[in-house]
Amino acid sequence: MVEAYMTELAITELRYGLCRKLGWHQSNEKVNKLLAPGYFTVEDTLQLINEAAKIKCQRAISLPDCFTLALANKIAGNPLFARQEQELASEMAKKSFGVTLLFLEEAE
Repeated sequence: MVEAYMTELAITELRYGLCRKLGWHQSNEKVNKLLAPGYFTVEDTLQLINEAAKIKCQRAISLPDCFTLALANKIAGNPLFARQEQELASEMAKKSFGVTLLFLEEAE
């Protein structure tokens, strides 16, 4: 069984990313349909702030990625990223994140 978690920040990124391609109305509609069935557990960002800040302090990666890693640590899960960005690859080469990072699309 697979359990899917996401942060509030990830939902924000999804909304604005889709908005740039589809416009606000369509973006909002699609994200609401994605979340409505309850397949995703949306983690309260307040519960992750300290861990995300600690990761950001130690690593040269984006703040949203820090929240994703903080959530993975909290639930003892594997974070799933859309693609392996250069900054994540560089940080993985320096030191393990302690969890297995999964990617939908490999780096070019």
